[in-house]
Amino acid sequence: MVIKIGHRGAMGYAPENTLKSFKKALELNVDAVELDIYVCKSGELVVIHDDKVDRTTNGKGYVVEKTFEELSALDAGEGEKIPKLSEVLDFIDRKVKVNIELKGVKTAKPVQELIEKYVKNKGWEYDDFLVSSFNHYELKKFRKLNPKIKIGALISGIPIGFSKF
Repeated sequence: MVIKIGHRGAMGYAPENTLKSFKKALELNVDAVELDIYVCKSGELVVIHDDKVDRTTNGKGYVVEKTFEELSALDAGEGEKIPKLSEVLDFIDRKVKVNIELKGVKTAKPVQELIEKYVKNKGWEYDDFLVSSFNHYELKKFRKLNPKIKIGALISGIPIGFSKF
C-alpha cells in the first residue's frame, strides 16, 4: 500500500507550508499532508518549518519572538502568508489526513486543544490526525493529554539496534 503525503503541502510546486501549497497538494490527490507548527509570541499556532523566518519569508528573526500580526505581514513567497494551523485545517476540511509536526517547545497542549475543538465542533475524528516530533519530551506530553491521537517519534540518523526491526 502506498500513501502519498504532501510534505509541507506541495513544497516543490508552491511556497512550503502556505495555503497555496496545501491547495496544490489536494489537487495532486495526496492522502495526507504534513505540516510544521510553532507557537508565536502572541500565542497562535503558526505553520512554518524553521525556527527563523529568514529562509522562507522576506523577514528576519525567530518565529517565537514575533506576534501573529508581525508574521502575517511577511511574504512567504508568491504573495502567500504564514497561516495559522486553524486556517489550514479549515481549508483541508477533512479531505485528507493531517500530520502535525510539533516544532519548538510548549506546542503539545495548544495543538491538543485545537484538535479537540475540531473533533468536538467541526466533525473531524482523532484518526484524521497524526502528531509527530523530533522532540520526544513534547510528544510524551502530548500523549498524556490525549492518548487517542496517533503519534510519530521522529529520529535523525539510524539508532543502535534499528536493524533488528
